[in-house]
Amino acid sequence: MVFEKMLTMQGMMFFFVIIGFIVRKRRIVGTTGRLNMVDLCLYVLLPFNIFHAFLVQPHHDVWGPVVITILLSVLYNVISVASAFLLYKKTDEEKKKPLRYGTIVSNGGFLGNPVIESIYGTSGLLYAAVFMLPVRVVMWSVGVSCFLPGQKKNVLKKVITHPCIVAILSGTDCDGAPNGMAGFFPEWGGGLKQR
Repeated sequence: MVFEKMLTMQGMMFFFVIIGFIVRKRRIVGTTGRLNMVDLCLYVLLPFNIFHAFLVQPHHDVWGPVVITILLSVLYNVISVASAFLLYKKTDEEKKKPLRYGTIVSNGGFLGNPVIESIYGTSGLLYAAVFMLPVRVVMWSVGVSCFLPGQKKNVLKKVITHPCIVAILSGTDCDGAPNGMAGFFPEWGGGLKQR
């Protein structure tokens, strides 16, 4: 069952890559349009997707696995940051910055969420969103410092106000919400991501 879902998802992604290639080749969407689509996905669709995952959780005994997921994420981040600084000590400065950033920051949280949801459902998306919480904190603190060493100002504000973090915090707040609220949000939040 999971293997079939994975194959279907891979086929869909390959199909979208072909469409994207054709759209770019024919210059249907320019650079500005591409950036706007990325922003739409990162700042609107992905946060709604994450928020929706908290609302349709089938059981309320979710906090134990959520804590384990956060601890695993913290461990992952400690290992990735340590690796980034240990592995590239002797690399020249120009190459060191992108290598460290690429080791510290995972792109899976952006592109992986739709894949995870299609295979594991909203429960899987919930755990992926929670796992990415410490990853995003590290990305906007240690990750950014790879390129801008003096730019640690406003890091906390950037992390807390990012739409994906707001969606996680709002989702945890609505987890115990009255049925009316939890029933309302999946209707329009889930509907938004399906269109």
